[in-house]
Amino acid sequence: MANLKIKLTKQQQQILVVLVLFVLGGGFAYIKYFWLPISKTKTELQAKLTEAKKQIEEAKQAQAQLRKIEAALVELEKELTLLTQRLPKERDIPGIIDKVSELTRRYGVELSRVTVGAATPQKDKGYIENNYTLSIKATYHNLGRFLASLILEERVFNVKNINFGRPDADGKHSLTLQLVAYQYADK
Repeated sequence: MANLKIKLTKQQQQILVVLVLFVLGGGFAYIKYFWLPISKTKTELQAKLTEAKKQIEEAKQAQAQLRKIEAALVELEKELTLLTQRLPKERDIPGIIDKVSELTRRYGVELSRVTVGAATPQKDKGYIENNYTLSIKATYHNLGRFLASLILEERVFNVKNINFGRPDADGKHSLTLQLVAYQYADK
């Protein structure tokens, strides 16, 4: 390699030292007062941006869950409406008598008497049994159609204790039966 021998004057050496000190001081000032604060701010902003993106993603997930919950709530409200029609909260004696009268007329069953019985709460089952004794006159077929129509009603009914009498000349039996209409019971 070439051997460089540069001789500097005293004034040139002083200028070179001042220049080196100026570059080092300027570099220090640039790093301390410009680069580090901007780097720190940049890091903080990146952290805030990451956090904001995370919160936005969580909000989107929560929004999707909220839509699912709202859809489930709508379905549950529909189901509750259907259930309250099938198992109402009130006894509604006139409505039950009207419904039984309508069905007996429709299926050729002669209704002679309706006796309203006691309401029997069923503990730990959530419903009340409302009992009605019906005295009717019908043929087997008409009785079957009448009983089937009771089962197909919106409101929940049950029939028990059917007692048949002798048939008359037209083939109609006098009978009594116990109609049970169910009612929702608040626990």
